[in-house]
Amino acid sequence: APWATAEKDFIEEDGTWGMKCSIPYLNGYNLTILETQFCNNDQKLLTNGKETQGVMRYIFNYTTKNRVKLSNSSALLAKKLAIHERQEQHNPDSRNILKKLIMRCATTLSRQQELSAPEVITYLMGWGDHYVSHHFTPIYLDGVMGLL
Repeated sequence: APWATAEKDFIEEDGTWGMKCSIPYLNGYNLTILETQFCNNDQKLLTNGKETQGVMRYIFNYTTKNRVKLSNSSALLAKKLAIHERQEQHNPDSRNILKKLIMRCATTLSRQQELSAPEVITYLMGWGDHYVSHHFTPIYLDGVMGLL
């Protein structure tokens, strides 16, 4: 700041472009978004592949939020393993011990996950956790095998 002022949006023959800007210390904004959503916004014209990829990667990572970081996951699982070993040290049934370990690890990771705002809204509204544009018809293997 300050940014160059311009009375209207423009694109020059040499490829330089600019947005309407009447206040030099205010970033490029969209008046319609500002008036309807009452929030700050920063408009940017995306003109090349690398810039567009960077912005899309940022938006994707921001909206989907990486679940649990790997370092956090390994620490959580190590802690759960120590507790599990302590609790199951006198249990002779190794198959049951492994079932409990898998369940405890899955529960630990799912309990510690971070959810993005869109995920929380879809769960609260009961919309499910995915969207499909078409419907599937189940095919049961028993019926197919019977026909063969």
